[in-house]
Amino acid sequence: MVSDAGESVPVTVIAQGEYEAMVDRMDDMEAAAAYHATRDEESVPAEMVAALVNGENPVRVWRKHRRLTQQALADAASIGKPYVCEIEAGKKEPSVKTLKALARVLGCDLDDLA
Repeated sequence: MVSDAGESVPVTVIAQGEYEAMVDRMDDMEAAAAYHATRDEESVPAEMVAALVNGENPVRVWRKHRRLTQQALADAASIGKPYVCEIEAGKKEPSVKTLKALARVLGCDLDDLA
């Protein structure tokens, strides 16, 4: 075979079945790589997803998931317990700084609390 530049290019010919098997193996390898890339991400229980979908406050949902009291969360995030109560009740919007502290304590992404 000759390239567009006029150079001789080596060519390998394989049977169609071998080619298809090779493509299948490559697909399997890509799927395995994608699985392993996300394997370290935490999966959450269906009840937690349902609570979030139904509009329950994400700070409350994550706090309960981590089995923390409001006081324990407040102490670990260096904020007051009344502030945690107001955030969970939807009475106060936390600052980005507070959200970052809560996300750090709850072991979740900032996006998970927004």
